[in-house]
Amino acid sequence: MRKRGEMVSSSAVEIIIAVAAVSVLIFLLFRLFAPDYYLPNEVAESYFERLESEVDSVRDGESGEFVLFDNGEDDLNFYLVYFGGVAQFNYGKKHFSSKGGRNIACVCYEDENIVCKHCSGFDLAFSFDKNKSDVQVFEEGVSFEISREGDYYEFSKR
Repeated sequence: MRKRGEMVSSSAVEIIIAVAAVSVLIFLLFRLFAPDYYLPNEVAESYFERLESEVDSVRDGESGEFVLFDNGEDDLNFYLVYFGGVAQFNYGKKHFSSKGGRNIACVCYEDENIVCKHCSGFDLAFSFDKNKSDVQVFEEGVSFEISREGDYYEFSKR
């Protein structure tokens, strides 16, 4: 016959081992199915999907809006970048580059370097507050109303 204290301690050890095993399995499954999860990249991708969605709605005759929120952290910055027809350029001390093409817009983030992975070429050029410059950079904390003005998309700051 076992003493009550021995039974409780062996049960507790079994529970601890089971919880540890389940935790390891969850961690391994997460790493298997989300090996490239990186918060700045995920946020930039989300912003870019929103940009594409809003431009699509403008293309269909509606108005759109795009907001690049400021997360309040100085160590991670996001940018809406319009490359127009150039593949790369310097903006102050920052270097932005894309794969090139026409009417390229990206949502980029700055960690240690500027990373512009989420880009696309759009059917029409972008104009920002009636400025049709080939290159435009907007840091987080901006809000735009988007409309179609003839042969370009007009982004008006709010």
